[in-house]
Amino acid sequence: MRGNSTFMLAQGQLVTFRLKTLPLRIACLTGQLWATADRDPADHLIGPNQSVSFSRRKTVVVQALRPSTMHVQLPEPETVADYPPGSKTISNTPVVVP
Repeated sequence: MRGNSTFMLAQGQLVTFRLKTLPLRIACLTGQLWATADRDPADHLIGPNQSVSFSRRKTVVVQALRPSTMHVQLPEPETVADYPPGSKTISNTPVVVP
């Protein structure tokens, strides 16, 4: 994934980002999102026109609580860390789970 991307998510759909070196900013354009990151004690509810940023070296999980449009911003190309064999992760691409 490079730069800016926009995702349309169905209710309940998950997206996972594995950050190595760069921060990530997630903005909710429509709907409502829930986001959490490892080693972060807080969960985040993100509504329209709200955003949250996550620092590097974290796994971030975002779920649509209702049909939502999410904008994701990375400052530069990001590399996704290796996942266990059989996972549905493609390098440089977030995992989208229906």
